[in-house]
Amino acid sequence: MDTSLEEDFLDRETKSHHPLVEKVPLTGDELQSSVPYSVGFFRRVSLAHGLHEEMGISSVRSKFQHTKDAQKSLSIEIMDGAGELGALLIEKSEEKLKEDFEDHSLPEKTVINEHQTFRVLEKERTDLHRTYLEFIHSKRFLIKVHTQNLSKEELIDFIHLFRLEKEVIDTSSQ
Repeated sequence: MDTSLEEDFLDRETKSHHPLVEKVPLTGDELQSSVPYSVGFFRRVSLAHGLHEEMGISSVRSKFQHTKDAQKSLSIEIMDGAGELGALLIEKSEEKLKEDFEDHSLPEKTVINEHQTFRVLEKERTDLHRTYLEFIHSKRFLIKVHTQNLSKEELIDFIHLFRLEKEVIDTSSQ
């Protein structure tokens, strides 16, 4: 278990004030079944769950590759914010995403701002054609996306087409 997360959690006066603490995390199988096989021109090439189980956080990571251009790929990680440590993860992410931020230090550009209804952290390495996004979906799931050789437009299209299965979103609102 990640001791810094544990310490942050244990140092709190009250056990929790975040509503996700009371929710039961989805299982790895439930999260895994929510990841679509294809999204637009991208097909899933790998899928794994249990990556953060030792921290008490349910998660799934999937890699997608473009069907016509094998140089274009991305990985998406979904972490469930339910339960004690999951709620802490979401709370820390909400704090990080709260303020607008911009840093154009070469070779990486970092921006935190709002895109539609989401607060998004975006890191871009134009020299390596890589982009990283981080945002919170449905006030419960921390989503991390790493891309290789995708334009910003292609990445935005993928994110808009990627849908967590309705059953997962319904379960998260209970």
